Amino acid sequence: MAPKKDNTRSVLITGLGGQGIILAGNIISSALFSKGFDVKKSEVHGMSQRGGSVESHIRFGRTVYSPLIPYGCADYLIALDENEKKRLHRQLLPGGSIIFLPSENRTALPSPRTLNVYLSAVFLRRLGFSKNDISGYMSRIVKKKYIDINNKAIEAAFRNSASF
Repeated sequence: MAPKKDNTRSVLITGLGGQGIILAGNIISSALFSKGFDVKKSEVHGMSQRGGSVESHIRFGRTVYSPLIPYGCADYLIALDENEKKRLHRQLLPGGSIIFLPSENRTALPSPRTLNVYLSAVFLRRLGFSKNDISGYMSRIVKKKYIDINNKAIEAAFRNSASF
């Protein structure tokens, strides 16, 4: 993807309440910030406690002025839910990327609850982050008892993400 004029990139993470969209956004933001990017993040919770739509907007680059992604300007859409992917695909720039794992391919995950970490790792891998780096960012954010299972999701992302 060609760099934008202002070198700002935008990532829209979407799914339903309880899927870990906010955690995925925190992992990705931490990783980007650690590499020296200016990072702005915002969440739209909607009816998150009842399984409603949740979005996390992340913008990164040299200098970022707003956390919200203008309509149709997302470089990446990370979708944890099929219906949310269909609803928000128009948010992508022409040539933007959708990162999504269809239900039938989710058997590769150590647990359905690790989809958020898996897709975060797929995205960060595309940007050149190592497995160890991603594991380190994740380990600082999740509860200690969930680190091992999420590391397995990161491993799976490095094994299985060639088709993304």
